[in-house]
Amino acid sequence: SLVAANVEELQVHIASIANILLRDVLPRATELIGLDGFNTYLDLGKSCSPRLEAFHVWVGVATLRGFDIPIIPEEMQQEPLEHLVQRVIYRLRSLSEASPFDPATYSYISPFVNHVIRNGGVGASDQEAALEQVGLALNIVDFHTGSCDNLSFPRQDMAEILIFAIGKYSMFSKDASSSLMALGQAIESNATLADISVFIRGTLADEVYVRNACLQSSQPLDITDLDWSPEVWLANHDDDEQNARLALQLWEENGFDVPEGFFDDLVEFLSHQNNYVRRTAPTAIAAAVEYYPKTNSPVAKRLRALWKEKGIIIDDKKIDDWQARVAIARTYEQLASNFNQDDVVPFFNFLITDKALGDSSPDVRRAILNAAIAVVDHKGAKSLTGLINLFESYLKKGSSADDTVKEALVILLGRVARHLPKGDPRIKGVVDRLVIALKTPSEVVQSAVADCLPPLVVRTKGEAPKLLGRLLTELVQAPKYGERRGAAYGVAGAVKGLGLSSLQKYDVLGRLSTAIDDKKYFEARQGALFAIETLSATLGRIFEPYVIELLPLLLATFGDATPDVREATEDACKVIMANMSGYGVKLILPKLLEGLDDKQWRSKKGSIELLGTMAFCAPKQLSVSLPTVVPRLTEVLKDSHQQVRQAASKSLQQFSEVISNPEIRELVPTLQKALVDPETTTEALKALLDTTFVHYVDNASLAIVIPILESGLKSRVSDAKRMGVQIVGNMASLTDSKDFVPHLDVLLPLVHRILVDPVPDVRGAAAKSLGTLVE
Repeated sequence: SLVAANVEELQVHIASIANILLRDVLPRATELIGLDGFNTYLDLGKSCSPRLEAFHVWVGVATLRGFDIPIIPEEMQQEPLEHLVQRVIYRLRSLSEASPFDPATYSYISPFVNHVIRNGGVGASDQEAALEQVGLALNIVDFHTGSCDNLSFPRQDMAEILIFAIGKYSMFSKDASSSLMALGQAIESNATLADISVFIRGTLADEVYVRNACLQSSQPLDITDLDWSPEVWLANHDDDEQNARLALQLWEENGFDVPEGFFDDLVEFLSHQNNYVRRTAPTAIAAAVEYYPKTNSPVAKRLRALWKEKGIIIDDKKIDDWQARVAIARTYEQLASNFNQDDVVPFFNFLITDKALGDSSPDVRRAILNAAIAVVDHKGAKSLTGLINLFESYLKKGSSADDTVKEALVILLGRVARHLPKGDPRIKGVVDRLVIALKTPSEVVQSAVADCLPPLVVRTKGEAPKLLGRLLTELVQAPKYGERRGAAYGVAGAVKGLGLSSLQKYDVLGRLSTAIDDKKYFEARQGALFAIETLSATLGRIFEPYVIELLPLLLATFGDATPDVREATEDACKVIMANMSGYGVKLILPKLLEGLDDKQWRSKKGSIELLGTMAFCAPKQLSVSLPTVVPRLTEVLKDSHQQVRQAASKSLQQFSEVISNPEIRELVPTLQKALVDPETTTEALKALLDTTFVHYVDNASLAIVIPILESGLKSRVSDAKRMGVQIVGNMASLTDSKDFVPHLDVLLPLVHRILVDPVPDVRGAAAKSLGTLVE
């Protein structure tokens, strides 16, 4: 009756009434209320502005049909839903652009507009039509943000739908972010706690650009009425520097302080559904503990209780909150430097007796082991005797002990031994234990042991050369795969401890070369390749000069008759390429390209396969090498030998496999063609410009796109330059800033040059692109 009477006081509640009808009443009570429900919803539209005239009826019908409400009269369902939605949304956008609606009218149309955005279109026949609907709906929201100083607008709904759109639609995220910031500015003078909480909750999103938009939009708001904000404190420790800076500014301007009871508010973040929150909460908790050092022990105690709670698997629901346990473990790791000395041994008692070190989840085991290592490194020196006795007593249990716990304790024993004085007889025993642990068929254990070895090897005096010799022997002679793999990690750890000179001093590379030349036993060749991989991974770029020396060996083993050796070669080359500097790439690239001209097909095939592993280079190195590598690999596709052609095809495929953006992946053949033939650059740029991007463009995708953009911007063809600068501008909103900014050194000078292009359209596109980049 109130709705039908169009009572003026009811207008401020239209949004609430519409949402109640759509979500709770109409879907559940259709049989009871019949057409009364339909008519009641349409009667709400009578509160709308006269500008809509009778069109408010079709807004109501489109809304009810979009929500699949089954009480709509037959005559109102004759028009196809897609046509109805398109007609309504175009009309609403046109009227909104001319002049924003009043609060009552917007409240009535907002469920329809929000539904279109949230569902990625309504009734659309294809993706293009659906995204067009979403874009129009976001325009309608945007046109009303400036009027939201009026409390009667559904401001929280507007903020929520904009935050949703920023995270959901990468092509609209920049515009939606601008709308959200405009909304924040509009409500600055009268923002309620309910309004503010929507913006603050948005800072917990997984997507870095959503957090950034919410933090920027929150800057104008006065949130001093809050005692403190755990969400803003969390954002202070965001791993994105810009977000952390914005959060710090918000924190300081509102005069927030961390309360002593901070843990009660922050602890729930450890089991939050969003990965960002779980990842950042440990750092935030540890930083809060630094404010109140006396809370360290109580926090550690509560973390143990929480671990036990999250470690329970509820059989009927099959729930194992292992992600929360990872977050708890990372919190311990962050707290390690401030650990109270009296809590050290009890902490390790907990890890052993509750078998936290032997958790059922590999991720948890890795995280809690890292935490334990951090505690040992920071506090182990003053608890040496207690820790060594504790670890030794468990290791002596034999078969009754948990194997995974034992493996972890051997590693921890190695870390504790770092605190022993040089020449202490116990060091040799610990090293022997670690070498035995290398035989464990677990990459995590073997890698952790390799990290323990360097400082201990230095302290074993004359035993180090014998240890290295023993490991090199096991590397090529051990019968089991896991033992050879472990020996490779041991060799890398020992070399790191003895210094790079030990490679020459103890003829390590010579022995590896001899093993690779062993035609009788494939195990020797495989073991040597394992060592090359682990040396590159452990030593990083300081191993780069030796890669040139090893290049002929790697090229030869790519064509090995044994599949296991070929696989080991590929794995080693992937690690080498991932650690390669720009200078290193330039150094080896000519030698590999020379191999493509070799008359021996096996040598040519090896060069091709090694070039294929360049797909695993760091993005910047990959971007530099692609324009050279892809054309040469494409040429080899016409080689007379079948295996060479297959290798070239596989290598080209590897470059596309590292691309995670689905839209770019579909364009890979076109983009590769442009890399091979610069004449097709315009075609590739047009394909990029015509593509509707739903996902963010990742680093690897940028690596293949940037050389084509560079070619387009340098082109003499006006269309190529125009499309190039347009794509540069678009990329600013389609990529994470930290991925795109490194490429601006190349792109910006070219865009600046086009600002003085003789063609007006090209100059205008360049100016617009530059403006987008500045934003």
